[in-house]
Amino acid sequence: MRRQNDQQPLGRRERKKQERREIILAVARKAFKEVGFDSASMETIADQADIAPATLYNYFANKSALLSGVLWSDFSIRDFDLANFTTILDKSPCKVIFTLLEQYFRWFSEYDRRLIRQFASDAIRAPYDSDRGYHDLESLMFQNIARHVGSLQEHGKLDPALDRDVISRLIFNVGNSEFYAFISDEALTLDAILAGIEAQIELILGGIL
Repeated sequence: MRRQNDQQPLGRRERKKQERREIILAVARKAFKEVGFDSASMETIADQADIAPATLYNYFANKSALLSGVLWSDFSIRDFDLANFTTILDKSPCKVIFTLLEQYFRWFSEYDRRLIRQFASDAIRAPYDSDRGYHDLESLMFQNIARHVGSLQEHGKLDPALDRDVISRLIFNVGNSEFYAFISDEALTLDAILAGIEAQIELILGGIL
């Protein structure tokens, strides 16, 4: 899911802004990890980033936007794409799709679940406050599932007559429901969640193969 950057190189001013933004994100990431979302104040983050609070608010309108920025920054350096598709043609469609969802869940599991709950709840309360929020992440996840389903169809692993978007939506809904279970119940282990996802994907795709 990495994007090609075909833009012109950034000028000096833009580079400075980008560098400052990365410093802010690094400080916020550390603060959220060490003291949690509620206890990490914008003023303290600004101080530790060696900028004025007003400058911080020029970059991020509020703490929720800052959390979104941290998660998106981490997300953007990950590759959730099974790029070399020929290397997985010997796997079943169920295994291919499960592997994709497993990558997402292993990424989520690296964070304190309270942070992910905050990220999701902010999206429910104010879904349009951020141009790169939780709903955008959901959209990218669905698109990636759909691309993998389409690749399976193109390689003859799934019937090309099947509606790609319908199958993808079913798979996405499995991942989404298990995601909410995972962040809501601290007692649920990652292995238990992944086992449930794999079983449901087997049920969905097994019924149409």
